[in-house]
Amino acid sequence: MPEITVIIPAYNVEKYLEKCLTSIKNQSFRDIEVLLIDDGAEDSTPQLCDEIAANDTRIRVFHKENGGLSDARNYGLERMQGKYVTFIDSDDYVHERFLEYLYKILIENNAQISMVQGQVLLESEQPIPVKIDNEEKLTAEEAIRKMLLRREATHTSWGKLYDVSLWEKIRFPKGQNYEDYATTYDVFARAETVAYSDAQMYYYIQRSGSIMHDTVSEKTLGVLKVSSNVSDFLIDRWPDSKPEIITLQMSTYLKNLQHILNYDRNSFLNYQNHILKFAKQNAAILLKSKRVPLNDKVKVLSLLFGKNFFIKIYNAYDGDRKIEQ
Repeated sequence: MPEITVIIPAYNVEKYLEKCLTSIKNQSFRDIEVLLIDDGAEDSTPQLCDEIAANDTRIRVFHKENGGLSDARNYGLERMQGKYVTFIDSDDYVHERFLEYLYKILIENNAQISMVQGQVLLESEQPIPVKIDNEEKLTAEEAIRKMLLRREATHTSWGKLYDVSLWEKIRFPKGQNYEDYATTYDVFARAETVAYSDAQMYYYIQRSGSIMHDTVSEKTLGVLKVSSNVSDFLIDRWPDSKPEIITLQMSTYLKNLQHILNYDRNSFLNYQNHILKFAKQNAAILLKSKRVPLNDKVKVLSLLFGKNFFIKIYNAYDGDRKIEQ
């Protein structure tokens, strides 16, 4: 039985797959199995999966009909044999000590989850050297607070090592966007101890010429419902963390309002009204809290002065954009 299972869904990633898998094959931690899930890819990804796996017995390839990222991850969860599991996206790659380090801090802290951070890179960029300034042993609530405030951690499924027992009753929501948002907090809520590090050892590749999260549609706006459900779940479990919980929901709402207003200020008016109502109802909680970051307070406050003022402020200080030069 391998110690760690690595689940990698693969769909139309012929340009990126080899680099991803090379980073896994070269891991300093060797006791692993890699479940490479070809999710009905239509390019040369299926052939590449088979070719790469032929040279490493630790890699098992599965070919299935296309069902989306959540379905592919769930397919891997049903077939994993390791004691611990991690998820890596097939267009990303990781530091050579990624698994060794996650495993080390998890065992040292007797934790059920360990987590490191990611570097967002353009395809032409190289990662900066890994620097470790902060390691902490956290409760589940403390770890969730870090993810809620989005400064020291994020709620992505990647960059984390999980005890497989945490996934016994949890699966990713098939056919739904924002599968990490909908799942990660539920998994963390089942843990007692989380080993945290600020080491940036996961390399998230932003494809050339793209701007993250800038599309808007009924499907993408489904994240508002996901955000609301997560807030209800977390407030019920940890009411003392309500300011941080509301902060994440507010951030999600305001980011989507930015997308709508940049797309067409007269579109999705029902969503705009819903976001405005939520902001007015919860502004006081956020503005009074000492734990809420100042830039989040500025965004909320700007909206209270109207949508025109809000969009000028948000676009001027939007930190999510990264464009290939």
